[in-house]
Amino acid sequence: MLAKQLAEIVENDQLDEIVPFLQKLGDKKKEIIPFLKKLHKEYSQYIQEVRSDGGISMSPLAKGDQLLILSIAAFVCCDEKSFSSMYGAFTLSKPVMDKILPWYCPSWFSSFVNKYAQADYIPFNYELYLEWIESKYVQESDELIAKLLPSYIFQSSSEKFKHIYAPQNLLKYPVTLSHHIWKIFQYENFIHGSDRYMSFSDGSKEGRWIKTFQELTEKEHLDRKHVLRETLLATNRNFNQALSGWFSQLFIELKPDLEELNDLRSELLGSLNSNSSKQVNTTLKLLKSMIARGSCLDNLKDYLNITINSNIKSIVLGTLACIEEMAKRETVDKGDLCHLASSALVNTDEAVQLRAAKFIKKYGGGSYKSLSQTISAFGDSLFIDSKSVLSSFLKEEKSDLLIELKYQEESNENTTNNDFERLASVDTFEELLFLASQAFDNNESWHLEHLCNALLLLQEHIKGDNINKLAPALQQAFKVLRNSFRIGTGFLDHLLATFFLEYSATIIERFPSASTDLQKLFNKYLGEQSWKQTLGLLSQWQQQHNKSATYQPFKTLLLDVLNFLKQSVAVPLLCCPDFYPCRISVPTLVERLKKYQAKGIQPSITDFQIAVSRILITDAGELTRLAESQLTGEHKDILVYLDSETSCKPAVGRLKPVWLVASIQKSIKKNGNILSHLTALRTEYLTGNFTWNAHAEKRYLQVYDREQQKYIDGKEVVTDRELRINFPDKFKAQPSIKTLLNKFADDTSEGSIYDSLEISGWISVEAFDIKRLLYLTPDNPSPILSQVVSKCLNFSKCWEEPEKRVVSQALEALLEGATDHGEMGTLFIAACMLNSDKTIANYAAEIWVRGISAGAIDSEKLGETLGKLEQHEYGPLKRLTDLMLNTMFKLSTKHSLALETLIVSCIIEMADEPINNTKKLLDLYRELLLINKSKASHPALIEKLNQWKANTGLKKVVESILQ
Repeated sequence: MLAKQLAEIVENDQLDEIVPFLQKLGDKKKEIIPFLKKLHKEYSQYIQEVRSDGGISMSPLAKGDQLLILSIAAFVCCDEKSFSSMYGAFTLSKPVMDKILPWYCPSWFSSFVNKYAQADYIPFNYELYLEWIESKYVQESDELIAKLLPSYIFQSSSEKFKHIYAPQNLLKYPVTLSHHIWKIFQYENFIHGSDRYMSFSDGSKEGRWIKTFQELTEKEHLDRKHVLRETLLATNRNFNQALSGWFSQLFIELKPDLEELNDLRSELLGSLNSNSSKQVNTTLKLLKSMIARGSCLDNLKDYLNITINSNIKSIVLGTLACIEEMAKRETVDKGDLCHLASSALVNTDEAVQLRAAKFIKKYGGGSYKSLSQTISAFGDSLFIDSKSVLSSFLKEEKSDLLIELKYQEESNENTTNNDFERLASVDTFEELLFLASQAFDNNESWHLEHLCNALLLLQEHIKGDNINKLAPALQQAFKVLRNSFRIGTGFLDHLLATFFLEYSATIIERFPSASTDLQKLFNKYLGEQSWKQTLGLLSQWQQQHNKSATYQPFKTLLLDVLNFLKQSVAVPLLCCPDFYPCRISVPTLVERLKKYQAKGIQPSITDFQIAVSRILITDAGELTRLAESQLTGEHKDILVYLDSETSCKPAVGRLKPVWLVASIQKSIKKNGNILSHLTALRTEYLTGNFTWNAHAEKRYLQVYDREQQKYIDGKEVVTDRELRINFPDKFKAQPSIKTLLNKFADDTSEGSIYDSLEISGWISVEAFDIKRLLYLTPDNPSPILSQVVSKCLNFSKCWEEPEKRVVSQALEALLEGATDHGEMGTLFIAACMLNSDKTIANYAAEIWVRGISAGAIDSEKLGETLGKLEQHEYGPLKRLTDLMLNTMFKLSTKHSLALETLIVSCIIEMADEPINNTKKLLDLYRELLLINKSKASHPALIEKLNQWKANTGLKKVVESILQ
């Protein structure tokens, strides 16, 4: 009966009837809860509706106030958890609560309401909350009051989408100004943006809360000293930057006088620890003013010792200004101040260093010995001008040659470890089991190939009792596929797990009685006899998971391995690395091919291509010698061609894709000609040498117009600075007659791994595959890097985390495995140097540092690319100069000369009109000229500098360079 009544009230949308109905329930509330949940589930469903235009849209089954009726019933009948699951809009509104709370207030109401202190949206206002507090319905929450109060001085206007500024609301209740308003200073809130998106009838601008505090203190509604103190304390409460900055602005606008500042000495000093640079800078200016006017600031030097080590230039300069002001006093220990100022000598900004140096020279004469020891420790980080100013304090420096040798020794040690570390082979069944338990989690980039190689070579051990020992590996494969994409695993891990499922199914098919544990796992995860359904699953993988062609070589490789396993062919995997991270030694590859020839078996075409791409040739002539003595036929011819110095066109046999890959390898190592007639691909898709351009485009920033209810062009103009790769048609244009003939003659190559080096769609988990994708062709990373640049580096900031991970992992791959970066690799490194993410930029710089030590990077080309990017200021030039100063400067004579070359090439390619921070680049170049004892001599450089000399801010530094 009760359920029927409730159903009728809901069905007829009778909002006025629900409260009387609930009041009559008494102790029978629990009886309707099951039916209430059923009704809510029913009315919450979305149904398809055909629009008038013939289209289909989804809309909730509930109409009018039906969900609100159910929510009110849940409020009265249910506990907090159940009500939360059925809570609807407007339930906590004043009209609804005024009808319920006088006769029923659940025990959980207070905790439910106060949880909104952690929410972004609050469905009730400050005034209603006060009513509930006064009526004892809720316990007062300071944190919630801090969030509610900022919107209390604004109210809706009769005009559509307009608001009224009403600071007088704060005077309605005495508790507001006596108690509640101080919570704004103590808990995080949105006061700094409370009126940002509002439109006001009186046309008033943002900053209304600051105006409110000014008026409240002027009219003595609030104690001014209390407001000033709380404002300073708020700047140091670890609020977000925007809120801390707002309190800093409030303090400035209140304009404290000297007496008030002296009263706030302790709070002022404490605000130097604020996370808001604005507040720290404001405080330093005030402290300087106070020092100048004779204020006594105990322990100030302790705080300045922190701020002078800031990485923010303005804070360091503000600190030096305070120190300089303190030095004007007769009673102050000048030597102590000089020691304090010397901390600024490690700053990478030349202006900061020079200011500190001049201060030390002026006041440090009486502390020569102690200062000399301190300053000499900073000698390596000093710019030339700073060093000249402090020459009397500096001791004899260490030999640059010794520093360089030490650096190169460390660098060579790292290079040796990375490039020539041998990988342990998997020779026993126990080692195979251990590897299989790790291979699906992307623990190492070479695990996929090592697992396949071990399965091929250890087939004779996979029988009898050993078969069920594969169960843990199979379970791990199921988990990878079942748990979607866990952090750290990519599409290749899913592909490998799919391969292992089908491999396990073939084992079950071959040994049904010995594979009971494997069968149980299939039944557990997929159902009875489901192992039969996985036969052929690997071939369908691309359509099921990802359409990027880049995964095709791995898929084809695994299909070929699976085919060998089904036929019990025990041969090694040619492309299985034996050196870190992806390299195959010459003796290993020749020995593996020899085993294929001994058995009369042709290797997988894909496997052979990858192996040729990964071969590590360290001894000239070794490959030819071993191939001619141990191999025959086309296998021998390919390896001899790869190793020879001649550029003659070889006699290509049936292994056209392998010949093509060998010619690409030869073109990289020996400037040979690519056998491009073997493929329909354009040459750019073989080399990755695509054209590119950086450009800047201005547009109006879009804003939302409430009246028009759409986004329109605002007044603010922004500039989009983008990097674009120009991808031409993938295949060569062929005459129609040739296209026809190709249908009858095998005139083009099929199955080249270069056909597939293309990443499609949105970036997701590719970050966990990118190393392995680059290691397909480690000597030719450009085709893949062009995709990375196009997908992730259009702008100098990675907007999404997956993009950032892809770039970082690609950089790691270049550090670990790539010896030649190519045209697109150079662009990739340059774009990374200008990236906003410091980890990415530092990785790129490290590639340059190691590349210079190994003679493996072209600084002139890299500088030229950076200059072209900065023609339209692809990324702020400050990022590059800071990176150079922090990670690329003063490493060794070799690095200093290379950095000079890089900067010269960069300047030549930059625009005729200097961009922001050009002076910093020129200052750095001038330092390198002095360090390298060289002169600006390149005609194009001199021409560009003479153009820049017209800029008054650059004239002095340009003249010093050209003199």
